[in-house]
Amino acid sequence: MNYIIKFTSAFLCIFLLNACTNYSSQNEASTQAAKREAISKTVIDQSPAYIGASSSMNKMKMQIDGTWQDSNNAKKMFVISGNEYYELYEGRQVSKMKFDIYNACPSAKGIVDENGHFIWLRTALDTICYEIADLNTNSLVLLNTEKGNKLQYERR
Repeated sequence: MNYIIKFTSAFLCIFLLNACTNYSSQNEASTQAAKREAISKTVIDQSPAYIGASSSMNKMKMQIDGTWQDSNNAKKMFVISGNEYYELYEGRQVSKMKFDIYNACPSAKGIVDENGHFIWLRTALDTICYEIADLNTNSLVLLNTEKGNKLQYERR
């Protein structure tokens, strides 16, 4: 009888230890997922006033500032806030780039121009230039100057 009690006790200890370990791993994964969601939500929800926007921000930047969702892919969106561009996929930030308005793409000797119609995005390793084909309160159409494709977005 004593043998059965010891075996049962050992079995319960192993079972409980395993259950606690699994719970701990699941809890850590949930905590990390919650942190990622909080960061993405913060990026989406913050206004330019909180992310380095200056009072001298030009009219074009003020018009384009905000959250834009890809019209062809609901999982893709980007946020422009001040001089920052955040690309999101499924609500998670996948890239952060500097953002400026130019009178032409830098490769065509363009310069920063508050009346320009080109967006220049850049990191230390990469640059992208888009022509602003159309911009109004609720929609944005960009032309990728390198690939020649049209990208359509809706304000969120």
